[in-house]
Amino acid sequence: MLDFNIDNLKFEIDDDVKKEYLRQKPIQTAKGEYPTFVSLDEYEALLNKPVYNFSLSERDALMAIKFKNTTINSVASTVSKIKGYIDFCVIQGKVNHMQNIFDTLTKDEAKRFVSKQATEFRYITKRELWKYEEILYNTQDKTLINLLYEGVRGRTVKGGTLEEIINLQINPKSEDIYKCKLLLNRNDGTIRVHYVSQHTMDLVIDAYYSEEYLANNGEINPDVRGGIRKFRINRCGNYVFCTIGKNKCDKWNEQVINTRMKKIQHYCSNPFITVTNLYKSGMISMAIDIYKKNKEITRDDYVDICRRYRYGDEDPERYWSLLKQDVEMYLKGGYANAGIIN
Repeated sequence: MLDFNIDNLKFEIDDDVKKEYLRQKPIQTAKGEYPTFVSLDEYEALLNKPVYNFSLSERDALMAIKFKNTTINSVASTVSKIKGYIDFCVIQGKVNHMQNIFDTLTKDEAKRFVSKQATEFRYITKRELWKYEEILYNTQDKTLINLLYEGVRGRTVKGGTLEEIINLQINPKSEDIYKCKLLLNRNDGTIRVHYVSQHTMDLVIDAYYSEEYLANNGEINPDVRGGIRKFRINRCGNYVFCTIGKNKCDKWNEQVINTRMKKIQHYCSNPFITVTNLYKSGMISMAIDIYKKNKEITRDDYVDICRRYRYGDEDPERYWSLLKQDVEMYLKGGYANAGIIN
C-alpha cells in the first residue's frame, strides 16, 4: 500500500459511502483505518447487510470474529472507528432508524471482546520471566529482558526510544553497584535514578564484563566449524550493552535491540515477548504483589508504580487508570488466585 489511493479501493457493501467517509480524513489516517473497513466489509458481505442495520448479536459476532482484540484499547479503537462511520451514514441519510448500534457498546462492555489468548499470554509473569532467562544462553539477552521488566526503557517520544537501555553505563567500582542503583542517561541530557533488584544488578555486571556472544543461543550448528559460532563483544567505554563483531566498537542502537528481541521470541517460542509487554508485565506483577499483600490496590499504589516505570513519562497520574484496567482484567479472571501471576 505504498501508493494508497482511495479511488482505487473496492468495497462490497456501500462502496461509495465508505470511500467518501475515508476521503474526509487525512490520507495517513485513512490509510491506517482502511484495514478495519476491509474486515468490516467482509462481514457485511457475509451477512449481506450494512453494519448500521446489524442486530446486537451480529454486532458482537463482528467484533469477536473479525478483529484480533489483543487489548481493551485495541477493542475501543475499533469500536470508535466503526461508530464514527455509522454516525457518518446517519448524517448521509442512509440509516432509516437513525440509531447507531455501537453507541451502546461502552468501554466496560468492550472488555469482554479481549482475546482470551491475548489475556493469558500477552503479559509475562515473574515465573515465566525466570523460565525464559533459563532458556537464554547469552548474558546480554538475559539482562535485556530483566531490565525491561523492571522498568528500564526510555521516554515514549521521538528521540527517546529505548534510550535508557542504549545509554546504560556503570562504574563497577562505584558504591551505586552495591545499592542496586542505576543512573539512566537520557538523550535530552537528563539522568534518572532507578533501583533494580539484586538479581538484575548481578546480570548487569555480568553483561558489562561479557566478552563473547554465541550465535543461535549457544546451540551446536553442524555447518559451523567447531559447532558454535562465537562473536567477540567489543568493550566501548563503560556501556553495558556493546556491539559484537571483529572490529566494530560501539554501544547498542534501537535496531540491535529489535533484532535481539525477535531472536529471543524465537528461542523462547513466545511472540508476546516484546519490549512493551515486558515493560507492562513488570508493572502488573508489582501491582499483583501489592494485592496479594494488602488485599487491595489503591490509587496511590497505581500512581507509585507508574512513577517508578515512568508510565506516562513525567505525568504518571494521567496513566494510572490504564494500568488499573489491565490489572483488574487479571484479578477478575482469577489469574492471581490460580497462580498464573507469580
